[in-house]
Order: sequence, then C-alpha cells, then structure tokens
Amino acid sequence: RARATIAKKGKGRAASGGKAEGSSSDAMAGQPTIASFFAPAPGRDHRKEAPTPTTRPSSGNAGANKAKRAVGIGIGLKAQAPSDVSGKKRKEAPKPNAKSAAGSARPAELKGFELAAEKPAPEVPKAAEVVVVEEVAEDPPKTAACKELAGKRIRVWWSAEKEWFAGTVRAASRAGDKVRVDYDDGDVEWVVLAKRKHEFVGEDPALQTDEALEEAKEKTKSRASKRRRMTLIAEDDDDDDGMEDSLSEEDLGSDSDYSGDGGEGASEDDDEDGDDDDESMEEAEPVDVDGARKQKRRAAPKKSNKGLRLGASPGTPSQPILSQQSNQTSAAVPAASSPAAHAAHAPKSPLTGREKARAAKKLAAAADGGGSGGRNFEERAHQRFKFLRPENIKDASGRRKGDPLYDASTLHIPAGWFKQEKVSPGQQQWWTFKSENFDSVLLFKMGKFYEMYEMDAHVGVEHLGLLYMKGDQPHCGFPEKAYASNAEKLARKGFKVIVVEQTETPEQLAERNRKRKKAGMGVDKVVNREKVAVLSPGTLFDYEMVRNTRGCSYIVAVAEGGDFQIGVSAVDVTTGKMILGQLADNASRSKLTTFLAAINPVEVVVPKGGGSEEDASVTEDTRAMLCRALPGAKLTELIPGDQFWAGSRALEEASGYFEGGALPETLRELRDKGAAIALSALGGIVSFLQRSLLDKAVLPVCQFEVLPEDGIPRLADDEQGARLDASALSNLEIVENAEGSKEGTLLSQLDHCVSGPGHRLLREWLLHPLRNVESIVARQRAVEELRQSGLADDFHAGLKGIPDLERSLTRMAASSVGSGRERDGVVLYEDSCGRRLRAFLATLRGFKKLQILLVRLESERRWESTLLARLLSSLEWAELESLETKFDWVKAERDGQVTPVGFPQYDDAVAKIEEVGEEVQAYLDEVWSKVRGKGTFTGEEMEVAEKTDVPTDWELTSQRKGKGAVRRYQTRELREILQRRTMAEEQKERALREYLRSLVAGFCRHHENFQRAVEVSAQIDVLCSLSMVGDGWCQPNFVQADRGTFRAKALSHPNSGADFVPNDLDLGGEKSFALLTGPNMGGKSTIMRQVCLATILAQIGAPVPARSCELTPVDAIFVRMGARDSIFTGQSTWNVELSDCNSMLQQATPHSLVVLDEFGRGTATSDGIALAAAVMRWLVNRRCLSLFSTHYHLLAQEAGEDVMLWHMACEVDEKDDVTFLYKIRQGVCPSSYGVNVARLAGLPAGVLNRASEVIKMNE
Repeated sequence: RARATIAKKGKGRAASGGKAEGSSSDAMAGQPTIASFFAPAPGRDHRKEAPTPTTRPSSGNAGANKAKRAVGIGIGLKAQAPSDVSGKKRKEAPKPNAKSAAGSARPAELKGFELAAEKPAPEVPKAAEVVVVEEVAEDPPKTAACKELAGKRIRVWWSAEKEWFAGTVRAASRAGDKVRVDYDDGDVEWVVLAKRKHEFVGEDPALQTDEALEEAKEKTKSRASKRRRMTLIAEDDDDDDGMEDSLSEEDLGSDSDYSGDGGEGASEDDDEDGDDDDESMEEAEPVDVDGARKQKRRAAPKKSNKGLRLGASPGTPSQPILSQQSNQTSAAVPAASSPAAHAAHAPKSPLTGREKARAAKKLAAAADGGGSGGRNFEERAHQRFKFLRPENIKDASGRRKGDPLYDASTLHIPAGWFKQEKVSPGQQQWWTFKSENFDSVLLFKMGKFYEMYEMDAHVGVEHLGLLYMKGDQPHCGFPEKAYASNAEKLARKGFKVIVVEQTETPEQLAERNRKRKKAGMGVDKVVNREKVAVLSPGTLFDYEMVRNTRGCSYIVAVAEGGDFQIGVSAVDVTTGKMILGQLADNASRSKLTTFLAAINPVEVVVPKGGGSEEDASVTEDTRAMLCRALPGAKLTELIPGDQFWAGSRALEEASGYFEGGALPETLRELRDKGAAIALSALGGIVSFLQRSLLDKAVLPVCQFEVLPEDGIPRLADDEQGARLDASALSNLEIVENAEGSKEGTLLSQLDHCVSGPGHRLLREWLLHPLRNVESIVARQRAVEELRQSGLADDFHAGLKGIPDLERSLTRMAASSVGSGRERDGVVLYEDSCGRRLRAFLATLRGFKKLQILLVRLESERRWESTLLARLLSSLEWAELESLETKFDWVKAERDGQVTPVGFPQYDDAVAKIEEVGEEVQAYLDEVWSKVRGKGTFTGEEMEVAEKTDVPTDWELTSQRKGKGAVRRYQTRELREILQRRTMAEEQKERALREYLRSLVAGFCRHHENFQRAVEVSAQIDVLCSLSMVGDGWCQPNFVQADRGTFRAKALSHPNSGADFVPNDLDLGGEKSFALLTGPNMGGKSTIMRQVCLATILAQIGAPVPARSCELTPVDAIFVRMGARDSIFTGQSTWNVELSDCNSMLQQATPHSLVVLDEFGRGTATSDGIALAAAVMRWLVNRRCLSLFSTHYHLLAQEAGEDVMLWHMACEVDEKDDVTFLYKIRQGVCPSSYGVNVARLAGLPAGVLNRASEVIKMNE
C-alpha cells in the first residue's frame, strides 16, 4: 500500500480511512485509486517535513545535515517496507506531468473511484504517475544491547498531554544517549535522552507493581484514541495556505487550541539550535471542517483558488439500527454513499496532481459513508446485540414495550453477556450507563474527548458531521472544547443527551486500587465516571448554549382530574421562573390551549398511561390537544407514581430545597386550597428536574407565580390582565407568525429592547395587557417622559454592554451548589475554576455597570413619572458594594484566582507549602555539600555539569548534551518531599475553589435584591423601547363607561407603510355591534385586526398608530379568522370553527372585544346563515364590543337598530373591473363581487362567463 502523510515534528499520529484497497477492474487502468492515498498511522519516530519534487527543502529544519532516508511514494510506484529502506536517500520519484491525463483529470473522471475489499491496489502505468508526498525520517541509531539501560522501566514526559507515559527500554545506542522505548500502549519510539524529560523507574519497586502498570495503561488509552483521530493530509505549503484562505477566522480558531468543531491544533517547537529547553512534542488532533479533518497552521494565509475546498459529507441516514424505538432517541445507521454521487459536487476546474490527491481523500471519506470503510455495522449489531432486537427489548424491570409501565429510559442487559462477548471493562462501564439511559445519547468522556459508541455513534455522524473511527465498532467523538456547540446541536434537534464525565484521574485510580488491594478487594481497571448533566431542548443551561437566544424555554408538566380540572406547572430553567395552577377548563381545553400558546413550551411532561386511579393522568383527548397545539415540542412520559408524583410527595420533595424546609407562600397557598391536580403537575416538574440534575440549581431560587382557575395571570399588585386566547394570539400574529418566526409580528414592531430580560418582559406585556386604567396611564406617562427627555438612547447604549443578568443569577446559583460539569471531582482539561471565576466576575461587573447606569439615570432629572421615580428609588446595592471590599476584582481577573483573606483552609495550605519549601532548601543545602562544583535546582530535579561526581544514590532522570552539557538527578528523599509539596499545592487549589464557592454562595443569599435590580432594568428597557415606536402615533385616552367604546381618527396598522389607507372608526356606546360587508380582498380582515392591535397597544401603555384614539379597556379579546382543520384531533374545518365560536360565547363579557370573520361559511348556506344570525343576536344581547364580517347579505335584514351596518367601499367600472378603496362606509355593500375578483385572479373566461350566467339565473 502506498503511504501519504504530512510530516510533523513530534509524535506522528494518523487515522487512516480503513483498509481501503483499489479496484482491480480494467476501467481503473491509468487512474489513481483511493487506497493509494491512505496508509497506516506512522510510528513514534521523529519525522521531518520532506521537500516535494516541486519545492526546495526548508533550511530551517533541525538536523538538516544528518543522513536521511526518503521514500518517494507515487501512484504506480511500489512502496518498500520501512525495514527494507537503507540509510541512503532513495531516488526521487519523477515530477507529475502537467499535460498528462492524470494531471488534467476533471471531476467527471473521478467518478471511477471505487473501493475493492481485500484486493491489492494495481500498479498504474508510468504515464499516469502522480507523486502524492514524500516521507522523510531520521535514521534510527544503530542499536546495541546496553547492559545498564536495556530492560529498564522508563517514564517519558509528553508536553502535549502534560503527562508521563511509561514503557520499557528495549535497546540503546552504544553511547547510551538514545534508547528505544516500547510503550505500554504498543507504540515504539527512539528517545534522545538529552532532549526529552524522562525518569528511569526500574529501580523503584513501588512503580513495578501491578497497580502502577494498570495506571500506565489507563493513561495511554486516551492517547491511543487520539492517534486514531488524526488525519494527515498530503499537501505542499501553497496548498496548505490555500486551504486556510478558504476558511473563516472562526473556523481556524486563531485564538484557540482548537479550530472549527473538530479538535486540537498542531503545535511545533523547533529545537534546531539545540537550546536548553526540553523538546516539546505536541500532537496534531483532528479538526473537522465541512466534514473533513484539517490541521491548523501558523503560517499567514496566501492567495489561492477558493474553488477547491476539502470536505466530505457524512452519509445520508437510512433505516434505524435494530429498530430501536423510544420516545426520545432514534438511532440510525448512515447509508454508504456512492463515490459517483459525491463526485457531482467536485469543482469544475481541471485538477492538478496535488489537487487530485486532495479530491481523492475527500471522495474516500464520502465513499465509505463518512468513514465507515465499508463496514457492516448493522449486521454486526444484529449478531452481537440480540437483546436489542425489537422482539427482545426489555426495560430494567424486565417489562416489554407492550406493558403500560414499560420504562423506555432503561434497558435490560442479559446476565453473563459481558463475559460471553468478552466486553472490555471500559465498554462495560459504557453499557452500564447506556442501560440506565437507553432513551438518550451518551457523551462519554475519555481523556480530553467525548466519545460516542454503538447507536450513539450513528447519531454523531448523521447530526454532528463526525467521522467514524476505524474498527468494527461504530465509534466517533469530539474534543472537550467542542462540547458546548455539539451538545447544544443534539439537544435542539430533540435528543436527550447524557453527559458522563470522569471523576477520577489515573493517579487517583491507582491510589484507590492500592487501598482496595490492602482491604482484600478486587482491583478496578477503569476510572470512575458519573452522569453530571442531562440536556434536552428545555434543560439547556450553560451560557455558551443560550447566549444567542433571548426568549424563554419553558418545560411544562400537565396533569388532569375529573370535570376538566387541569393542573399545569411550567418552569424556565435559565431564568428560574415557575408558573403553576389548576384550571377549571372545558371540553375543548380552551384555557389550557391559551396558556400553552402564551408560554410556547419546548418540552412537555405528562404521566404515562396505565397508572392507578390515585396516580396522575391525562386523557387521550388532552394528549391529542397537546400534539395539535405543540407540534414542535418534545414530549416526555413519566411513569405515574414512581416518576410523576402525586401532590403530597411533590410538597415533601419540594420542601427539601428551601431553608428550614419551609415552603414558599405560593406553594402553601395551593396546598391550603386543596389544588391536588396543580400539585401533581408540580410533582411532575420536580421529578423531571431531579432526573435532569437541575433541581438543586433551579428550585431554591425559583420565582413562583400562581395561575388562577380562569387562566388569566395576575399582574403586579394582584391586578388581573386582559385575556388573549390562543386563537387571538395566532390570528393577530402578536408574538409569532404563521411560519413560526417573529417577522411581521407586533412584537417585532415594538421590540427595540437591548437586554434579554427586557425582551422577555415586553413579550409578557403583549400577552397580558393591563386592565387597570391607573396602571396603564402610569406607563404612558413614563413612556412620554422618556421620549421627551431623549435619555432612552443613552440608557440603551449603556445597557448594551451588560450581559443577561437574569440568567446569570440562575447560573450563579447552580455554581454555588456545584451543578453539572462544575461538580466537585469532575476532571476537565480546561480551567474550570478559572471559567467559574470569570463568570462570577462578569456577573459582578454587570451588576456594577447596571448600578452606575441606574444611579446616573435617577440623577439626570427630577422624574415626574411616578412609575420611573418608584422604580429607580427601590434598589439596594449594599451587598454589591460589600463584595467589592472582600477581594480585588482587577487582581482576581489578572491572576485567574481569588486570594482569600481570613480563610483557614487556604492559610493552612500556604503554611504547608512554605514548610515544605524550607524542607526542600534544607535538603538541598545538605546534598550540595557532598558535590563539588556548582549545581542548581530546577524545581523538580537537581542539575549539575555533565562530568560532576555525584553520590551513588542519585538517580539520573534527564540530561542535555553538547555545549553546556548537564545531567539532572533525583533521589528517593527528594521525591517524597516533592510529593508532600504537591499534596499541599492540591490542598491550596481546593481551598481556592471552596473560597470562590463561598463567595458565590454569599452572593446568591441576596438573590432577591439582585433580582429586583434586573426587574427594574427590564421595565425601563421596555419603556424606552415603547418610546421609540413609529412617528405620528398618539397616546390613547381611556374612558370609564358601562359599555365598550372604541373611537379612532386615521387609524392605521402597526406594520403599515406610507401608502396605507387609514380609516376613522366609531364603535360602541348604544351600538356595540358592527356588521361589516364588502368585496373579497376589500380589507375587512385588515380593519378588524387594526382594532384589535390598537387595543392591545393602548392597554400595554404604548402609543397607537392613529391621529387620535379613545377607548374603554377590555377584559378579553376573542378572534375567529380563517379556515383550518385539525387532523390530530379528527376535527373538520367546520368543527374547529364552531369550537372557537363556542369558546368566545361561553367566556365573553360586556367588556370583551369579539371579532368574527365570515362565520358560517364552513357548512351549507342555509345552515351557515341561520347559525350566523343566531350568534349575531347573542352577541348583540350580550352587549360585547363586536366586529362581524360576512358575505351573507341576508344578515343585514336580520339586524335591528342596535346593529351598525358598515361596508368596505369599492368602485366597479363599465367593464366590471373592481377598484378597492379600502375605506369604511355606512350601509351594506350591494355585492361581494366574487366573480370580479376571480377575474383579477386570472380564472379562465369560460369559467367566469358560466358563473355570471348562474348568478343571473338565481337573481
């Protein structure tokens, strides 16, 4: 097989695309095969970058004057085994002929690439020879069995991993300066002792124990995994630069160790001058950009052809593996894509030989289904995992899927299966977690990587664009720094993600095994791991996962009792807000539908069917309604009783999260009212939070809000807001349009808020308009004063630099209890303590900026608005000022740690470090007296000149040759002292973490004060936003009257442009019902929407798009527009229309606004007219403020003197062409002009003529 690598100094690691062999068909003659571009991973020998035939060798490489061997591998050339290569440089392969067929091959020719299993790659005629790359390596030294070194145990320091790795010396040079190390993980490397930090440990019996060997093997597992990841790309310098130029700066990750979403960038530390520093050998980890692995380079990008970009897409998903069906996860196997299919995406320009190599590598990844290498994962799974076949799947309790209490989150693994299939200890641990979380995707931490195995690997390949690792087992993964982005992607796609972290280092495992062995217990072979986080659409909590979203992400639990009593409990974990209540609903679940439309939950929790009568439940009708109302939400079913708790257990569990076990007033109120169904819904939420490991982070700081039985939330000072039902929210497009976005909605027109809390509060105001006139007028005066003062822009400018403090408060509460990956004991390679400190400082600085901003706003003027004056004077900043004196914020940010003051644990640790330091100095003073000449202590080793005589008990650990040669030593006594120093330093680190946690906990104890500051800033943010709405809008006047009134001059639409036709309206008083007729497309629906939107704007305190406006506040707005059916519930269009109409007839009061658009059109004309007339009369008698549009002109004859008759004006010329005037006129329109409008729509003339004839006959 031919080999294609790019040489890097340090430890060369690669992951080939499997044992792909070239096709032996005649059609492939003269064409390069995929197999010729791949090779096994190189060994641990030092490799230098070789010059290609078209470039000069670099003069900057270290050791350029040494003898080298170069293996020129080209297509059609035979590759020699490394052992057959002599120390002399081989003859270089000929340069590729630019005019040859291979050099000018177009993408169409690449369609012939195929994979042929178990067949050698055929040789290609010389005319098609293309040089891929050359491999150059140093000659290994001539080995000799050195009696002093051979067979010794050695530890070598790897700077990339910042760890020691153990092995055995098998050979050494005659001079003893180079040794061949056979590492415990199977790798082999020649180590130059003078350049590498090392220790000979063969003389230490403690390091020859079984535990030490197991520790060494455990350490090398993650390193071996990394080796499989690395992909080496055959490119020359220009091609590399071109690749960089095709990537964005974000993809390259210029300020990070990782680039893109893939892995760790390569780092080189040249040692060409033989300086004193130990040689740094950094590993190049995979970087996944557009499906292909790339390496980050430090060279400046150059101009290149952007038409060619390396990348391979993973295979298209096909049928699920083993038909694993659960309500959470669907694991699928990507189908292998044909090379021909992917060749169609290749660049259209001719390819050079080098470009062809890159294109072939891209096609290779595509041809094997994202790196599967033609492996039949499905067949392997079918044979190996018989307990996963659909007919065999059981939960942990042995129940099958048909059982009502079947728990889809668990899996039964047959006893003895691990032993029968010879499953490794690490894989046994993975399967244990998987069996406990069968409905989830596991992110299983191993070293610096999150690994995905078996069915989870298919999810990673399909949804994250990862590549399979080689081997028969489905396996992929990504580095620690890509955790936030990849975990968020999976959760937002609807997967439940379980994060399993290491909670033990290999050193701690070795220590634990020593204790277990002394106690006569067995030895564990893998480090401890724990489930630390559960991610789903509603539980995304980390800042990196929610920083780009400002809206709420509610999780709602629903329980149902008799007589349509429905309990609801909703929580947003990012803000800590919880709403719970018990609704007295009806058969159509209109109140529940309205509540769900208002909070728009992303996740719904319901009890599973099959429980006892005492357990929580939901009916099939309610389930169907949930599916209809929330088609995009994730549904989670919990077993009633065990997982979805009854009210009594819910209160018992909830009390444990509050100081002294005292329940909050809100929960006591529900308990005293006997709201058992609401408390059962609370049990569902508390259980869900416990299972999601967020209970301790969220519940203690929850802001509870009770939802009354009527479903209308109580606002400030126990005020009752106006009701907007689900139909009104949908038809008026207040916060979301028909496509599910915010474009064109009322919210988008008003939202100039710059803070997350402000944005969320404005949405709440729109969903729950005020009814109390005094509260509305207070907002109006505040908006007007902010507009006149011109301070709104200044306040927004200052607020832009402040983070989302509402979410920061919740994260600080989680940090104070060690939630998620910040839990004590979790092994992270990133600086988790530093990250926690930065988050804390960002929160403190955010509140400090907010304090300065609000204090400055208060002092700007003497505010006449009572609302603004009250808000600005209600804040308390004493705790924030106290935190400024407890530690230096600037110093903490600069040093990356908080220096404790008066903290005993820290003081003790510092004293121990000083004590050990004195002990080290005393020991050094003693040993230096035994040595002639001057020596130095490096912090770990004693360093002396090379020829210095030292005591016999000194152990050589490392040395440096050449000019200024030195040797470094340690002794057993020194190692013991240094071990005590390490323990003291670890104690100091623990004390620092504990001190930081105590500061955060102290901050969280004053959560209510800081939450108040957030609420004040959010209200002022919204008021400033309302002061910036469209020019020419007016502040409406509210009047108190027994009957509803709405009067407006030049009323427009909030989203209208300059050419919009305004209208004057006078509705209410003695005549509160208006019957509106007019032609199709004449503007009837628009005028009704204008009235509704103007009412909402007026009642949240905002200006209205009119010259003047006067109205009475309404208690509810009911809207019925459009025609739609409900497939989920089996309701026809007419059925849905009647259901909506029934809801408004049952709930409307004389102070409600009712809008009906063409009611009665869903059935026969006679039935429709009859029902429309009856509904009209009912609303007239109810004295609701009503707008009723219709094409049933007979209704005008039924209207009495208490009904106003309006129509939308139009003009019809002699050619029967209709011109819409969009103006309201008194009286009834003579016709709907349906045929005329049909002519505008372009219907055929024959159809129009026949329609006109029918009309004349009926007239």
